[in-house]
Amino acid sequence: VAEYCGITPDEWQARVLSSTHERQLLLCSRQSGKSTTACLVAWHHLWSHPGSTVLMVSPTQRQSADLFRTFGRLVKLTDAGAVAVAPHRLEHDLAARPG
Repeated sequence: VAEYCGITPDEWQARVLSSTHERQLLLCSRQSGKSTTACLVAWHHLWSHPGSTVLMVSPTQRQSADLFRTFGRLVKLTDAGAVAVAPHRLEHDLAARPG
């Protein structure tokens, strides 16, 4: 998926992308490509498991929005019109809370 999107992964990213482990823990510096790597893993899962759902979460709204944009770019790069991408729900969920 990375190469199809024109992304040449670093060595550590290639290990993550080729891993078959169900869970992985990444200890990386800032701006090292963690979000892109996570989005590539999610995209590969969706591509290889049609009909599945992937949920990506992050600690802040800004990080969630960045993750959403990154994933959206990958979807556009692969010209995958059949993928449904739902926007984050934070504003809606906060507005719906009583009090």
